[in-house]
Amino acid sequence: MEAPELEAAATRLRAAGLRMTEGRRQLLGLFAGLGRWCTPQELYGAAEQAGLHPGLATVYRLIEALVETGLCKPFIQRDRTVRYVFCPPRHHHHLICEACGRVADLAECRLVLPSSEFAIREHAVDFFGLCGACRAVPAP
Repeated sequence: MEAPELEAAATRLRAAGLRMTEGRRQLLGLFAGLGRWCTPQELYGAAEQAGLHPGLATVYRLIEALVETGLCKPFIQRDRTVRYVFCPPRHHHHLICEACGRVADLAECRLVLPSSEFAIREHAVDFFGLCGACRAVPAP
């Protein structure tokens, strides 16, 4: 994620009342840069591997604040696991690989309105499937 977008996200979190410590800022940057969806436990593991040592409660609080401010979107899986996708503070959609969890932002919105009589204020579209790398792997 670009530095200005990261700063915009931090500003939005501060405005919502979350104190932005250096540890939270680093965790935010890690989550924003993962490029995949994850559970809070997976984000915690990625943080540990990156040499950050947040408490698990810190990870949950950050994700909760991100969801409340629109900077993160939860997706409930069939097994009821909830995975989260970081959402930069700009309009976009997601392409999500169901095999590896890779997430690509789709910034250009080319949706056709279903009716010219309906005044749409906002919309959300997410696409689920397999990325090129996962499609190339033969099924077992």
